[in-house]
Amino acid sequence: MKRFIRYLYEYQNGKRTRNTGFVKVLEQTDTAEIQIYGRGFPVAGGRILEIYLFYEEDGKCIGIRMGEIRGAQAAFGYKLIYTTDDVGGDGQFGRIGGMILRAGNGADAGYYGAVWDEARPVDVSRMITEDKNTDAVRKSKSNPNVPEERNSQNANSDLPPKATKDIIYKITRQEIAGLPRKEWKLANNHFLLHGYYNYHHLVSFEKEGKCWIGVPGLYFPGEQRAAGAFGFNQFMKPSDGELDLEEYEIEDEEHFGYWCRPVGAVIRKEIKEKEDAADIDRRRKIHEGSDPSGEKSMED
Repeated sequence: MKRFIRYLYEYQNGKRTRNTGFVKVLEQTDTAEIQIYGRGFPVAGGRILEIYLFYEEDGKCIGIRMGEIRGAQAAFGYKLIYTTDDVGGDGQFGRIGGMILRAGNGADAGYYGAVWDEARPVDVSRMITEDKNTDAVRKSKSNPNVPEERNSQNANSDLPPKATKDIIYKITRQEIAGLPRKEWKLANNHFLLHGYYNYHHLVSFEKEGKCWIGVPGLYFPGEQRAAGAFGFNQFMKPSDGELDLEEYEIEDEEHFGYWCRPVGAVIRKEIKEKEDAADIDRRRKIHEGSDPSGEKSMED
């Protein structure tokens, strides 16, 4: 386990100019957590900041897109959690040299970077973004003993028809407490945390006689490997109108959906049924004059 703090700087014309916050990094064997604390960002009314991890190859700074921060203000906080699968394998995991935030695109884009080895000059403003379709190649280069994913599909493939006609409940991470106690540990599942902090919600639904929990994400090979490694092996794309999502809760609608795994209950349904049962029981006790809250029946 390794912990360290690095400053976050704005980069212009290949040079870092001013401090715009700092990051706290916790690296473990196969997962890492980055807590981002931004300040003094030149944003008005909120802005989307794309998040990249980067590594260096042949003198170039190559970025791996990890998500985005929506509605960023002049000061903000954000937590990014990633695993070896998110970046292409064990070998690639050790090559990560820092983190970049990019605001906008083209010549007007703004770049903000935190470099792990601050003694080395890295021009993050000249970052080259990695094509997501190179994930399998990058994985095989970084860890040749890992076989290629079976039945992998690239970004242009048709998405699997996994929509559901049952009611889908949008839930929070805290509502995982509505699952059986043995499944509460899902609240700390690294893949679930990654999706939740990126899209700010989860889903719960019933399909084909099973109860499922879903983590929002995109249907790409790299994310498919990461999801499967943490037990989310099924992908479901809701039908139009099944979920009422805010703009910050979704991206790339063509490939957006939910990585799912079976669980012991439909969270919202179970909570609602318990609440209804408790309310009926309370009303009965009030009517009988035995309500533990001390209220007395109106008929007394």
